[in-house]
Amino acid sequence: MAHHIPKPPPKWVMLRIDNDIAYYPLSGNCIWIASNSTRIKIGQIAGTIQKGYIVIHFKDGDKNHNVFAHHIAYYKMRGKWPPQEMDHKRGNKADNRWNKLRLSNRSKQMQNKGIRIDNTTGVTGVYTVKNKFRGQLDINGQVKRLGYFDTLAATAKARREAEKKYFGKFRYRRSRR
Repeated sequence: MAHHIPKPPPKWVMLRIDNDIAYYPLSGNCIWIASNSTRIKIGQIAGTIQKGYIVIHFKDGDKNHNVFAHHIAYYKMRGKWPPQEMDHKRGNKADNRWNKLRLSNRSKQMQNKGIRIDNTTGVTGVYTVKNKFRGQLDINGQVKRLGYFDTLAATAKARREAEKKYFGKFRYRRSRR
């Protein structure tokens, strides 16, 4: 499921969300409170993890539809479908506790990214270049270079300060319970 401004699911799915799912904001869990299937047990946590997100699968005959649990959380708490993308504050895509979710946009989403899989320094936005460390960050699709530093610690510090300045509350911070 690609990132996009979420569209409400079909009416038959909305009816199932209204009647069959309860959302618990303190735990972030969606729970089945009714079932039209032998595979779904009442009281069971709804959803499976797909690409880090909790996705709830709805089936009715030959019709199938998947819905992100964080969209259901917003709907259950606000009474309407999210009007824009949603962000998981600490980067944990499976943490759907209400206080860990917020409305966002694509640019803000990209500010709350964790470390890339190909990163060799262990610090987001810090790279080694000819025995030096270079710090950078992306702001609205533009690369902002922070300069070259002699140590990883100095570069990481410059990166954190730039994140606070440019990203504010959307800067990436490791997930904490």
